[in-house]
Amino acid sequence: MSEQTEIRVWAGGQVDSDSHGDVTFGVRRGSFRAELFTDTVELAFEPQRQHGKAWVAARACGFAAEMFISPWSEGAPLPLYAHPVAYVGVEAGAQRWGPHGLWGGARGWAREYIVDPYGPGATTEPVFRGDLEGGMWTPALQASLRVGAHVEPGSRAAGLFQPHVEGDAHWRPDWRVGPVVEGWGAYASGQGAFTRTRVGGLTPYVVPMAGAAWAEWWVQDYAVGRVGAAAGSVGMATPAPRVRARGQLAADVAAFSDPTVYVSTLGVEPTLHAVGFSASGKLTYKHFYTDLAVGYAPWIPRQEGYSRASAFFRVGVDWAPLKRSKD
Repeated sequence: MSEQTEIRVWAGGQVDSDSHGDVTFGVRRGSFRAELFTDTVELAFEPQRQHGKAWVAARACGFAAEMFISPWSEGAPLPLYAHPVAYVGVEAGAQRWGPHGLWGGARGWAREYIVDPYGPGATTEPVFRGDLEGGMWTPALQASLRVGAHVEPGSRAAGLFQPHVEGDAHWRPDWRVGPVVEGWGAYASGQGAFTRTRVGGLTPYVVPMAGAAWAEWWVQDYAVGRVGAAAGSVGMATPAPRVRARGQLAADVAAFSDPTVYVSTLGVEPTLHAVGFSASGKLTYKHFYTDLAVGYAPWIPRQEGYSRASAFFRVGVDWAPLKRSKD
């Protein structure tokens, strides 16, 4: 079959006490891909073979790197600390696929972050990351483990060498009615504002916690679990000429340490654990889809006037060919 040009496009966002949106437009043909993720441009070459793949990519982010535009602490946004952050960088990696769904590989990136890039006092911060990784992929179960480190040569607030171990696992069998069991966790050392993991929200860009704001907590060590049930159509990942629908109910539980890099004077104890509940659904038709999820975290701290609820939505087309193949 000859190569086809494919596109994907979506628009959506999370609505909470400090809402944010996102849009994406991507084009790929063969091993080449170009995408715009709201404020980030990525150009990638990612050849794929029978038993593995490799990739190299260049990225440039315009203003919302690592969500510095929206820091939170102790139940409220901190607009005094909010500022735009940009970066330019490169990434490369390779994976080898083995029997029984097992895989292994390595990846790394180098970035130059630019704090307040459009003002007279712009500063830069180089950050590097490298990981060995491995895991398993089957239609019902996916799991991965990453062992590596960040390096921040110019940092005064964080360690020069910041080792970490990260993992995640997802059991979501494609049954008419089935369980949802997922987990995310990490143990790290010496991390600062650029390298901590963002937890909170229902978006795919962070470790989730239903009901919390997008990237509400910037954490070093964390464990997050999700348990629930899903029901509806099967084969949601495969385009089909009919409407498919699937819904999910789930509960999230999280625990983490040292959840902020800011010293707050809001008078609320720092959050070290959280519980949230969510209901979500997805509709698909051929390459078109729409997602909607709502979440509520009844016990997380909140300052006056800030909600413990959030909602996430997205409408899009996922890698649809520009024209039908004649092959």
